[in-house]
Amino acid sequence: GYVTKHGAGGGVTAVAWHPKKPEVLASAGDDGVVKLVKKDIGTTVLVMERVGTAMRSIGFNREGSLLAGGDDFGNIYIWDVESGKKQGTLTGHSEVTSVAFS
Repeated sequence: GYVTKHGAGGGVTAVAWHPKKPEVLASAGDDGVVKLVKKDIGTTVLVMERVGTAMRSIGFNREGSLLAGGDDFGNIYIWDVESGKKQGTLTGHSEVTSVAFS
């Protein structure tokens, strides 16, 4: 299956595969929602704490315990993948079009 819609009719702006759970992906939408989805059936596993802006890029850390997302306003958000709670925000960037952990 393919993830082509996000939330209430919004489009998908970014996806990232979970590095340890191949059946799970993170999906970000232009509706401002970031969620974990089971790829085979499209079921939402967890919705991340909402930050109010659409993410243009998302990515997991190597362990799959954190998810980062960047928006058009120069913010990078970090979420705990287990709880969905926002762990922090990095500011002061220009538009964030790509995120990655190293």
